[in-house]
Amino acid sequence: MVGDFGAFDEGTVNLSDGNGSAERFDGVFVSAGLLSVPRTPPSLGRLVQAADVVPGAPKVVLLGHAVWKNRYEADPTIVGRQVRVNGQLSTIIGVMPEGCEFQTAGALWVPLSLSTDSETRTTTTGVRFASVAVRASGAPMALASDVRREIGAVDADLPIYWVRTMEEYIAQDNWHYQVFGTLVTAFGAAALFLATIGLYGVMALSVTTRVQEIGVRLALGASGGQVMRMIVALRA
Repeated sequence: MVGDFGAFDEGTVNLSDGNGSAERFDGVFVSAGLLSVPRTPPSLGRLVQAADVVPGAPKVVLLGHAVWKNRYEADPTIVGRQVRVNGQLSTIIGVMPEGCEFQTAGALWVPLSLSTDSETRTTTTGVRFASVAVRASGAPMALASDVRREIGAVDADLPIYWVRTMEEYIAQDNWHYQVFGTLVTAFGAAALFLATIGLYGVMALSVTTRVQEIGVRLALGASGGQVMRMIVALRA
């Protein structure tokens, strides 16, 4: 059964207003309902709604937590302020909570327009992709054919790639952490092993060169513990 769903894309977004020079941020372009998939409410204001993605609708923008904190000093009255996003006058409708992200840590969240005009948007690869996220009950991959059919009904020429579950996506996105984590662990274990061998060699040399001294100390009544402490501390 399909629950919440929505589409999103990534790109860079220019933000400017009367509080400073223009800045470029990583942006996430989202459809209405997309942010309901992870069920993440905004810290302030509201999420993108269906009316925001209709062609010709007033431009709006959601601020990421870092932008709200660093550029606007965590102003609690920020909702409703007018700014320029990619040169277009837009209204701030909300602030996303700290740590909220999809494929990227979104600094700005902008409606994914349904229009087919050349809306100014710069992607990280130069190729425009949109991802669809679906929350479902039961086996998610069982819905793949239904999702393909619904997307095909919108545009039969749209190619669909990389259908996978969120668990598979997270595993693929984090593979480099696992690989490098394993390598670092292996190198650390090797370093510990070599250090142990080196320490053993030093201790063995110390014992070998002090055999007579150890015998004399034992003959004079030194205990085994005292001799052990002498060797371990490497002192007479």
